[in-house]
Amino acid sequence: MNKRLLSITLCVCIIGCTNKPKLNKDLLVTSICNSFQNDDSIEPDSIKVVRIFKRDLAPYLQGISDDSAAALTNFIYVRLQRDCVAFKDISDRLNGGLKNSDWSDVDIEPESEINEKESAAFFKLQHLKYRELNGDTVRASMTDSTWEDLFADGTYSRLSLSKINKSEFVITFIESNNKSRRNFSKPGEQYRYKILKKNDGYYSMFMQAVGSKIKLLFKLYY
Repeated sequence: MNKRLLSITLCVCIIGCTNKPKLNKDLLVTSICNSFQNDDSIEPDSIKVVRIFKRDLAPYLQGISDDSAAALTNFIYVRLQRDCVAFKDISDRLNGGLKNSDWSDVDIEPESEINEKESAAFFKLQHLKYRELNGDTVRASMTDSTWEDLFADGTYSRLSLSKINKSEFVITFIESNNKSRRNFSKPGEQYRYKILKKNDGYYSMFMQAVGSKIKLLFKLYY
């Protein structure tokens, strides 16, 4: 999570809180996303984020510890980035866009150019890697039924893998000891991957969380 944005959010959210309502985190994410989607005010992005978070999130931070407030704010932030197009657009602008050339947003899902031979070779690979937005390299281990991400800090995420066709597969989140990925995914949530094209040293990939409108392209190195 962007530390500057987190700091701003936490600072404003502890001011002027009202009685704390009962918390359902998933409904809260949906509610805050709706606020961003329906807000047509003309103002700087940073001010809009502070205003909406202060109004919609601050009541839930009353009477809890700083650590719990930070954890809840981080959860909301990460889930909004995962599922809320309006918020992700603002977040990308605040962070200077997708500076890492390995990742890009796309409105329309591309067609795959992979052939049967290239597909067979892909699914025989056991070790892959990709770059996160912050530049860290994630090493991925793949079998015909599992996917495991190994992060730069030594943490991991474990997922199951199901092949759909020659160019597509779905990975299903099982568990992670990485704090950011635990917020990003819940057990049972799925991500659909499509192999678009084999290039020299990497595959062009499409990825979309099942149920999310956000579509991404990235490079998966072999």
